[in-house]
Amino acid sequence: MILIRRMMQHKIITRLSDSLQQPLPGWEAQKTMSPISSDRYINTPDNARRSAVMIFLSNDKDLTITYIKRASHPQDPHSGQIGFPGGSMEDRDASLLDTAIRESHEELGINRSSYKILGALSPLYVYVSNFFLQPYIAYSTTPLSYILQKSEVDEVIEIPFDEFYKNDIIKRKDYKVRSSLIENMPYYDLQPHVLWGATAMITAELIYLIKEL
Repeated sequence: MILIRRMMQHKIITRLSDSLQQPLPGWEAQKTMSPISSDRYINTPDNARRSAVMIFLSNDKDLTITYIKRASHPQDPHSGQIGFPGGSMEDRDASLLDTAIRESHEELGINRSSYKILGALSPLYVYVSNFFLQPYIAYSTTPLSYILQKSEVDEVIEIPFDEFYKNDIIKRKDYKVRSSLIENMPYYDLQPHVLWGATAMITAELIYLIKEL
């Protein structure tokens, strides 16, 4: 049974890698989890800061996706939220992919030799913090190990991908973020975690691609 499961996972990863080289669904998939009813996430201004995140898929008993809970910082609009490892592009980064690789190592201690880059998902504009955000997907054939940068990451959250196939995984509620109330916001119910906003939108495109395989 374990061997059959691993063979199926390998097939999914291979086909996902191929799909990432084709035209992506982009906003059509992302908007299903958008917390606002507008296309502000795709209208990137010229002064947006360039950033990147890494989506780690790994093999244990099940295909697993790695999220992080960000450390709390008073001036950070994404403080305490669930996200992917990543951050702003720096002068030393030759590309946004280099940014995602560097940030993953700094925040989670994941060595580049332990995973393969499958490709990139569609970018989106995070208007709250004025970031142009480029997501990349990486895959490890074995479970990942982590060394957390405690100033940036509170905890690692590993979710079996099968969770996203549950009929009641997507819910809606009014959600207060700092002084603002988002009404009827869609989110992934990853109890006890609420996955919403840009991270949920990125996840939605990944789920769309895998479900189409």
